[in-house]
Amino acid sequence: MRTLSYSAMMIVLMMLMGTAGCAALTKPKDNEKMPLVFQADFEDDKLDGWQATDPAAWRIEAGRGGKVLSLFGKSEYSPKVRSPYNINIAGDVNVSSFVMEL
Repeated sequence: MRTLSYSAMMIVLMMLMGTAGCAALTKPKDNEKMPLVFQADFEDDKLDGWQATDPAAWRIEAGRGGKVLSLFGKSEYSPKVRSPYNINIAGDVNVSSFVMEL
């Protein structure tokens, strides 16, 4: 099992707090629906629409309530500047204001 440094844990915590704050500020009214721009449940065992820095380090596994995207290996990605090694983002999704539901 990997352990995170104190700095890495603080960065993750700040990112989560920032995301939660943004979601709270942009939450629609009860009678208003936001359009769905991206959804992934991995039940089809496909990573279509995802962009990984090292796709070989990622796989889809069975989770407690369904399939999940899992980082299982060390990435061979070498960034030119200081950056996380393991990045996997939803491609072709551009939003300015959004609600993230997990």
